[in-house]
Amino acid sequence: MKKILAERNINYGDVIYLGHSQGGDMAIRAALKHGAKMVVVLGADISDKFPLPEKIRTDFSVIWVGAGHDDVLDESRRASYKILQKLGVKVTYIFSPDSTHEIWDLRPCLDALQQKRL
Repeated sequence: MKKILAERNINYGDVIYLGHSQGGDMAIRAALKHGAKMVVVLGADISDKFPLPEKIRTDFSVIWVGAGHDDVLDESRRASYKILQKLGVKVTYIFSPDSTHEIWDLRPCLDALQQKRL
């Protein structure tokens, strides 16, 4: 990926990762590992099975869009964005009350994100 970005004169640190559900956790971890500055996650949770770095860059941020009608994630998993906040990550939390965890029903999450105009 870095080679392709270099060929296109795109700074890897400017790449924004996007993930849904457990893919949100993977996107956050990949971004931290590879130096990306931002991640957008939809209906995500942070796994407690793998530790996050104890020290995280100050220029790293996450936009976390939480699904309102989420019957897949329990409350502690839905609130796992707070783990990042405790580590000093700048987290912008957006609640999307009309969405569910299902990928085909994430349109309200995307609408909420667009209305925020970040």
